[in-house]
Amino acid sequence: MQRLVYSNDVDRALGERLAAKDFYRLFVIADENTARWVWPRVATLRRATLITIAAGEQNKSLQSLAQVWRALQAGQATRQSLVVNLGGGVVTDLGGLAAATFKRGIRFMNVPTTLLGAVDAAV
Repeated sequence: MQRLVYSNDVDRALGERLAAKDFYRLFVIADENTARWVWPRVATLRRATLITIAAGEQNKSLQSLAQVWRALQAGQATRQSLVVNLGGGVVTDLGGLAAATFKRGIRFMNVPTTLLGAVDAAV
């Protein structure tokens, strides 16, 4: 079931959603900007591996996709892992594709941090 949650308290909202999920390993994909400004707020919620990609539309590429796949592989992601795409449209688009194609698909959750990411890419 897909569920939309609107909140200005990302720490609490994401923490509640993660507590309700059963997963083997947690990976968070963010671009450089989101990793700098938002990751510190959510990093303490659960043990997670941060995968950082370069910011900007030009980085929605096969090279970035391969970088995410390599990071998931290095982090021992399984089909029982969870990917949280934390960022704008580039992150939610790229992260969704990476999760859907890694090991025939693993679960993912989008946490858009921009209006465009919320209305276009993430939903």
